[in-house]
Amino acid sequence: NIPLTPETARDQERRIRREIANSNERRRMQSINAGFQSLKTLIPHSDGEKLSK
Repeated sequence: NIPLTPETARDQERRIRREIANSNERRRMQSINAGFQSLKTLIPHSDGEKLSK
């Protein structure tokens, strides 16, 4: 998709802010998932048993 008009400074700033927010959200979700993974190792279960979500 090629824009029909050049990107204005405001549009560019908005896009950059959104990219930063997306990056921060990805990092936050990775941290949460890592926390759940480490908690999962502390829950007792047999080797053949699948843990529910």
